[in-house]
Amino acid sequence: MGGPIWNRSYRKPFGYPGDFQMMNYVYEWLPRGATVYEKLLHRLGLDVLECVASRMVMAQHAIAGVVASGAGSSRPARVLSLGCGPAQEIVNYLALKRLPRAIDITLVDQDHQALDYAYGRVYPEILRLDNGSNVRCLEVSFIELMKASGAVIDLPPQDLIYTVGLVDYLSQKRAMQLARVLYDRLQPGGQLVIGNVAEVPLGGRWSSEFIFDWSMFFRTEQDMVEIAAAVPDARSEIRPDSTGRIHMLYLTKPA
Repeated sequence: MGGPIWNRSYRKPFGYPGDFQMMNYVYEWLPRGATVYEKLLHRLGLDVLECVASRMVMAQHAIAGVVASGAGSSRPARVLSLGCGPAQEIVNYLALKRLPRAIDITLVDQDHQALDYAYGRVYPEILRLDNGSNVRCLEVSFIELMKASGAVIDLPPQDLIYTVGLVDYLSQKRAMQLARVLYDRLQPGGQLVIGNVAEVPLGGRWSSEFIFDWSMFFRTEQDMVEIAAAVPDARSEIRPDSTGRIHMLYLTKPA
């Protein structure tokens, strides 16, 4: 418990292990702890969760791709992040001096504190860019979302929807249901990106279950194929992250 990252996960001050401050620990990659030993423990935790940073970078690339693909368009690129946490990938992307076109961002989470934190970081960048971009926050229960109701369903069709941590906590049946709900909210030619921890020999199941007290659904590549099958008209692709511990599923809607 001396390592801050292990301690926070085990004690769960917000009621769940993967809160936005846990994500920040990984993104910041700073030595934390009162002693050299505690700093060592924290560093070991960062190594275990390196995949959190690598999946964030892949989400950032997806955002950059969809904005660039419509360069010159008068319509903003519509991007929705489900289970947004600290929205680090959006903050990183918006740090560019100039964007190819405006972007309309929707941050969705059931944690009010996460939304408040993310908005406080994204909005100043929107103001700086001054190019017609926009950001909104939706505090939505994931149960409400699964029922295909509420504020998310009322949004206009999106160019990109991504969720890189939420599906880790859903059964296969619910993951397939969510994929269908989100896919239906895409613009023709739009893309849905789903990330999930991978069931691989050097994956994080042991540490997450027995040290972090962090239970998730670890999925094989075939499990991701089954999720893709929930939307049979989509063009699908599965890519690993740089650590090999995350599956990223890309579902593209026909134009």
